[in-house]
Amino acid sequence: MHILWLVRTTLPQAAAACGLAGASDVSGSWLTGQLAALRACPNLHLTVLCVGKADADGTADGVHYRVVRDTAAFAPLLQAERPDLVHIWGTEFDPAAVMADAARASGLPVLFSVQGVMRDCAAHLCDGAVPVRCGTPLIKSFPASCSTICRRALTHWPQRRPQHWPTPAM
Repeated sequence: MHILWLVRTTLPQAAAACGLAGASDVSGSWLTGQLAALRACPNLHLTVLCVGKADADGTADGVHYRVVRDTAAFAPLLQAERPDLVHIWGTEFDPAAVMADAARASGLPVLFSVQGVMRDCAAHLCDGAVPVRCGTPLIKSFPASCSTICRRALTHWPQRRPQHWPTPAM
């Protein structure tokens, strides 16, 4: 199986594989932890993509890393790579919406790991109001509202759902 990840930041592993300096220090995060776990899967071909200052390409430990300067490279890259799944880590950055559109246009399935908007959505989860502050580009293009996404995510553990969520400080 070939999975293409889109991540917001240049991972240290990507910087090393592509010969880049100044990668984000995200060691120990959910991304690097998941990356380490997936490298042990022998039938998995993983491509990790991010948007950076310069185009770069490299491979290390069986993972292919790509850095592109512009989201215009997404559609041609998807046509060339033809992944079985596009996994977008985060919805809070503009390239996420561009990649989702490019994957849909290519007929590829997309998995979203929603982050960066959940705190704002949680503030209105149980009050019946549609969250106005959930306005990232991807959420705006997504057919369901933030509250619907959050409610679906919480159906697995409704006994833990509080009656009132605190309003986050802005």
